[in-house]
Amino acid sequence: MSHNRRDPKIFDVFEVDVRTGEATLVAENPGNVVGWQTDHAGRVRMAVTSDGVNTSLLYREGATGDFKTIVTTDFRTTVTPAFFAWVRILFP
Repeated sequence: MSHNRRDPKIFDVFEVDVRTGEATLVAENPGNVVGWQTDHAGRVRMAVTSDGVNTSLLYREGATGDFKTIVTTDFRTTVTPAFFAWVRILFP
């Protein structure tokens, strides 16, 4: 769940236990993340950042660790991930 409880200007990601309502912080927004993307297991794996002109798509290998920029576009192009898919290619 995205929520701006910590800072009203930005949204962090929380995992919420629907039985108890307990929320655990999963990903903290450094201030420039405008969107988050999870994999099929619900782990935050991608983020979209913006400085108001340029937009970047960030990715990380697992549920934790640093995000790395994989593409940056300017104001003329939009990057909007639709869903997360992981493909493993095996070579003989």
